Formats: sequence, structure tokens, C-alpha cells
Amino acid sequence: MSETAQISMQEASTELDQGIFQRIATDGEDYQPPSTSRYLQLRLSDIETENVSHSISLKTIKSGVEHFRIHGRDFVLTPDTVLLVGIDTPFRLSVREGDTVEGVCLQFAPQTLMEQFKIERHALPRDVVFRMPRAAILGGLPDALLDGTVTMTDELFLKLQARTYRTLRRLSMCAKRLSVAGQAKREDIISRLEAARYFLSSKASEAVSVDEAARHCGLSSAQFARYFRDAYQCTPAVYHRAIRLGWLRSVLTVTELTPREAAERGGFTDYPTFSKAFKRAFGCSPSDVVKQRS
Repeated sequence: MSETAQISMQEASTELDQGIFQRIATDGEDYQPPSTSRYLQLRLSDIETENVSHSISLKTIKSGVEHFRIHGRDFVLTPDTVLLVGIDTPFRLSVREGDTVEGVCLQFAPQTLMEQFKIERHALPRDVVFRMPRAAILGGLPDALLDGTVTMTDELFLKLQARTYRTLRRLSMCAKRLSVAGQAKREDIISRLEAARYFLSSKASEAVSVDEAARHCGLSSAQFARYFRDAYQCTPAVYHRAIRLGWLRSVLTVTELTPREAAERGGFTDYPTFSKAFKRAFGCSPSDVVKQRS
């Protein structure tokens, strides 16, 4: 079976009014770099191909496993992850024999990004790749997008385009802050840190140690603490405390809990410490937030 015959690219499931990206239905045709942004529903099986990403793209899958080789590093794309790829990025994609992958690729053409963000082409993230938790960038949308049960409107596509571009730009800047030799190594570290950062964000109601977060992303505690501080310019503890305090502010706003009860629910065993940190973060005390309920 030829390479192209094993790729099925189906058109987006809904009509788009403004025509900001090209609807296609390709099966067995030669692939052409996009001149406009596109939303592709893909079905791949028993394939190995090399190409260059001519657009910023977000790749995610519903089922199966995709294997990528980029910058001399192997990436395994599973249903709970996404790949963010910059323009002009060479890659090798393979789906192993006997496996079938169903997924989505959002391709954001340079011209549409340049027009939306009023930037020049050289400002676009180039020749970079990061792997991150799917929910961290797509939120509640993944299943709906992959199943075709959500309408892919121009408005939604533009929102995803902006989110993808800004995330890729942020990750590229974080990678440049690392004092580590080799682009592939820096991208790997940032991908691991993003997994840990999402893990910390999901633990807003409890205390999490640096050791636990480090284990989650496969780094030693010392490496994790150093890389996190360099990349995000704050310590893991400071970041997680900000997440917890923000969550507790919401709890105090929408529930009938007292400040002390909220502090206990958020894993703060010492109320004065919680109250002081809360006031430093928001400029008001927990009691002030409670008073504003009525």
C-alpha cells in the first residue's frame, strides 16, 4: 500500500461562513502545504512519512498512537496529549502496523496568524515542538471536537488559533530561559514542566510537595525546582500557592464556608499563614471576601 493511500483526510463537519480556512476531502492525493488555515479530521494506519510543517499546528488524537521523530527526539502522541508544532519544523510520522489512529490536526497558516496578531513572519514560533496535556490547552473541547459533536465555527477556530499561537510563543520563551545546551533538550524539559504545571493546577484543593510534582514529570526534585524557576521565573511552591489561593477565593465567593473552613479545605493547616498570604495576593482579607457575599 502506498504512503498516500493510507491517509484519509476528511472535511470539517460543518460549513464556515467567513471562509478563513480551506475545507478539503482528500483520500490518496498528494499532500500540499496549506495556504490557509485548516481543520482536518484524520484517519491514519500503517504509515511512515517525512514532511515539514509549513504552518503552526496542533495535533491530537481520539484513538490509537502516533509516533513522531522531531529534532532527533521521539514523541508518542496519545489521546490525553497534544503536540504543538511551529512553522518550518521537519518531522517523521509513523503509525505502526495493525494500529489505526483517528484524530484532528488544526493547521494555522502563517498569513492568518500574521493578520490576526499584526506581526511579521519572523515573529512566529519556528522549528519548535512541545508535547503537553490535551486538557491544558483544549479544556472541555477535545471529545466534542474529535467526535464532530461541536460546531467548528469561525469564531471557535479563531479562538483556538489564538490560544495555540500564544501557548507556543510562551513555551518557546520559557525554553530560551533554560541554561541547558541543545534545543531538543530544552523542548523536552519544557514539555515535562508543562505536565507538572498542569498537575499542580489540578491540585488546587490540596498541598503538593516538590518531590511529588517532580516525580509526575520524570525529573529529580533538584532538577525540577531549578528548571521550573528558570522557565517560569517563580518557584513551584509559589506557583502552586497562587493556584490554591485563587481557588479558595472562588470558594469563599460562591459558598457559605467561613474563612477558617475554606483554609482547611484548601490544605492550609495554619490559618494566620493563610490569611497573610491571601491578603498579600489579593489586597484584602478572607473575611472581606465573605462580607461581599451579601
